[in-house]
Amino acid sequence: MFLLVTGDEEAGGYVYIFDIQDFDNINLVSTWYPDEVDAEDKSVHNVLIKGDLLYISYYVYGTRILDISDPYNPTEVGYYDWYPGQSGLYSGNWGTYPLTRSEEHTSELQSL
Repeated sequence: MFLLVTGDEEAGGYVYIFDIQDFDNINLVSTWYPDEVDAEDKSVHNVLIKGDLLYISYYVYGTRILDISDPYNPTEVGYYDWYPGQSGLYSGNWGTYPLTRSEEHTSELQSL
């Protein structure tokens, strides 16, 4: 299976996981959003895959890490959130970059 992962950068922004092995038959295999108050009204910014892990910049919900070894059942295996509270749509974490050898880099919009 070849995966494509997207996130909606708008209120109600979920993470969508597609099987794109056959371009003539692309299938949505799962959707995901964090188990947080009002999560269905918040926004995803960036999604990146490293191995079987999906790293998500989820604005006010920080960095979320999903195990997608079974893309039909993505499971949250870690998160880090430093943004105080959950107000705003585009506040907090807007970038997580896990594609270095040994580190993950995260940035937030307010300090730019």
